[in-house]
Amino acid sequence: MIARHAIACNPMRTGWLQPAFSPRTLTLTARRAEQWARRGADVAVLDAAQMAELIGSDAYLGGWLDRRAGHLQPMSYARGLAAAAHRAGAAIYVRSPASALARRGTQWRLRTPRGEVLADTVLIGTNGYTDALWPGLARSVVPMVSLQAATGPCPRNWACASFPKDIACRTRAGCSGTSGATRTGGW
Repeated sequence: MIARHAIACNPMRTGWLQPAFSPRTLTLTARRAEQWARRGADVAVLDAAQMAELIGSDAYLGGWLDRRAGHLQPMSYARGLAAAAHRAGAAIYVRSPASALARRGTQWRLRTPRGEVLADTVLIGTNGYTDALWPGLARSVVPMVSLQAATGPCPRNWACASFPKDIACRTRAGCSGTSGATRTGGW
């Protein structure tokens, strides 16, 4: 999608790490990597030295690397998707939560607190806050917990020491980010 729509969001497919901070989490991360490897994913189990080289910290016992993943600038990605949808003819309405959606002849009638919209096609874009707008949709959403943070650009000497290989990283114990600091997330 990024290439097809020429979305300028600084994508970097440098991988994704899940470091292990205890013997228990080391076992869990190794098991998770092995499960993905059996499915043909390009993953690796890492020891403490390999993890330290990638993260710039010796605080972890090891972990796993998913080479398929990476990170991007999430707001630029969202704006790029919106621009691509607009170029394809979509009308995008903001600050207008849908309260009802129903067929009206060959069109859809979408009700909001401020009025109604008629459309030939409707795309329901939702997440963990899915409500009763569409029957059964809320039951089909599987919550995925993810922590992301963004700051202003960090001094380059700090960034190189913290994430020398510019790989996205996620743990409970505080390695959540990349050397770019404004880029985070998954593919």
